[in-house]
Amino acid sequence: MREHRLAIIGQTSALAPADRGRLETLLEQCGPRGQGNPLVYAGFGSFFSADSHWLHVLFDALRERPDWSLVLPLGGERALAPELERRRPSNVHVFSWLPQLEVLPHCEVA
Repeated sequence: MREHRLAIIGQTSALAPADRGRLETLLEQCGPRGQGNPLVYAGFGSFFSADSHWLHVLFDALRERPDWSLVLPLGGERALAPELERRRPSNVHVFSWLPQLEVLPHCEVA
């Protein structure tokens, strides 16, 4: 009998229970696409590099649109730098990872 081994290449992640609760609450607050506050998805992929200039621009844009919510997956076990976290508007929701196919149907813009 042959022995077969499976190797998973790349990152596999599961949404942490605390993040699952935050995401479900956010999706409920935003409502179905086209009926509630717009939800924006800004994914940087698994190779996120904290380009602070781009994040400042993104944060400034969302600060001007408090009726919009942004989900920002950072692509793994990462967190925003402290100076970026201090500037993060309350309508920007940071996650280390998100199930993209689950979130995108709720988004107005991705």
